[in-house]
Amino acid sequence: MLDYILSALDVAVFAYNVDEQKYMFISPGVSKVVGYSGEQFKNTPHLLRDIIHPEDKQRVLAELESIPIPGEKSTTFRIILPTKEIQWINAKQIQLIHHETRQTTGISILKNITEDVLYKTDSEEKVWFLSSLINSVGALIFRIDINGNYTYVNEIYCQRLGYSKEDLLGQPVTKVFHPDDIDRLEGLMADAFANPGNVMHFRQRKITSGGDVKWVVVDAIGVEGKEGKNAEIQGVALDITDQEKAKEEITWTKNNLEALINNTDDLIWSIDSYLRYVFANAAFKKWIAENYQMEPIEGMHVNDPGVYPSSIVNSWDGYYKRALSGETFEITYEEYDAETRQPVSFEIAFNPIFNNNGVITGVGCFAHNISERLETQRAILTQNEKLKNIASLSSHELRRPVATLMGLVDIMDKENMDNPQNREVLSHIDVVSKELDEVIRLIVNKAFIEDLL
Repeated sequence: MLDYILSALDVAVFAYNVDEQKYMFISPGVSKVVGYSGEQFKNTPHLLRDIIHPEDKQRVLAELESIPIPGEKSTTFRIILPTKEIQWINAKQIQLIHHETRQTTGISILKNITEDVLYKTDSEEKVWFLSSLINSVGALIFRIDINGNYTYVNEIYCQRLGYSKEDLLGQPVTKVFHPDDIDRLEGLMADAFANPGNVMHFRQRKITSGGDVKWVVVDAIGVEGKEGKNAEIQGVALDITDQEKAKEEITWTKNNLEALINNTDDLIWSIDSYLRYVFANAAFKKWIAENYQMEPIEGMHVNDPGVYPSSIVNSWDGYYKRALSGETFEITYEEYDAETRQPVSFEIAFNPIFNNNGVITGVGCFAHNISERLETQRAILTQNEKLKNIASLSSHELRRPVATLMGLVDIMDKENMDNPQNREVLSHIDVVSKELDEVIRLIVNKAFIEDLL
C-alpha cells in the first residue's frame, strides 16, 4: 500500500544508510523524477552525486556536509539525465540518528521543478526585458490615479527630474508642474478622465528637485477601470529641454539680428527660389510702400505686375535669375524718391543663398544709398576741373601780364625818377596792371562765382 502511494506522488524518496554507504529504500517512482531506476541507484551508491550538474555540484555537496545531525535543509540544483537533458530538482535533505542502533540515516525527497523554474525564468526575463525597454528608450513614463497622484514612474522619470520614486509615488503630480502650467494641465487631466481612450498631445514645463525647469512633450491617455469608471491616466513624455533652449537662442538671435537689420537705413531683403519675398527689413518695406503703395510681405511675388511697372519687372527678373544661377554681383541702380521727387542712387549686391547641401534656395539683397557719395564724387570732379582751369589761366593768361610788368619795372630809371622816359614806362605799367586785374577777375569768377549761379 505504501509503495502504491509513493508511486502516485510526483516526488522521489531515498533512504540512505550513511554509515554503511548503501540505500535502504528507494521509492518506485524515482525514474519519473530523476530519469534513473531504483536498481541503477542501488548498483551505484553515489549515482545521485554523479548526476548533479558540474556547475552546481560543489555548492550542493557543501550544503549536504553542513546539515546538522539530526537536522534538515532544502536546496535546488540541476541534474543531467541519461539523455543529457538538464532538469531542475528541489531536494529536501534530512539527517536522522536511530535511537537504538545509533546509525545515521539520510532521507532525500526530490521533486522535479523544471517547468516551474523555466516558467519563472521566462517570466523574470520578460519582466526584465520590459523594464529594460521602458528605461532604455529615454522616455519619461508615468501613471496617475483618479485623485491626481502618481502610481508609477520609471527610472528615467526620476533621473531627469532629480527625484526618487519614494519622493513621487502617492504624491500629487502638481508637485513637479510649473506654477504657470497648473491650471491648464489640471484641465487636460479632467478631459482625459472624462474621455478615456483619447490620446492627448501637449507640451509642459516640469520643475526638478533642484528648481530647474525641464520642457517635455507628452502623450497621455485616460484608461477605464472597473464598471466603466476611469481608473488612471498613463503617459509618455520626452525631454525637449535642449531643443527648447536651442529654439530660445535661435529666437533671441533672430530678434536681435532683425532689430539690428531694422535699425539701418540700408535696404535688405531676401527671396526664395520661386521669386517670393522671405524677409524684408523696415527700410526696404518703407521704400517700397512709399514708392509703390504696397508693403512687401512674406510670400508675395517680387515681380508682381500689379505693384511694379513692367520696365522694372523685366530688369529685376534678370537680376534675380542671375543670382539664382549662382552669380554674385553688384549693380548701381537709380530710382526716384516719391517723397522728395529726387533721384536716389543705390549700390545693390546680389548674393545666392545655399542650404547645407550646397543647393541654391534663394537670394539675399543689400542696397546701400550712394547718392551722397556720388554727389561728393561729382563735386570733386567739378572742383578738379575748376582747378585745371585756374591752373591754365594762371600759367597762360596771368603769366603774360606779370612778365610784361616785370620787364617794365626793369627798364625804369630808378636813380633818376624825373627821367621823362619813366612817364612812358608808368603809362605801360598802368595798362598792364589793368590787364592783370582782368585776368584775376576771370580766375575768381571761374573759382567762385559759377558756384553761385
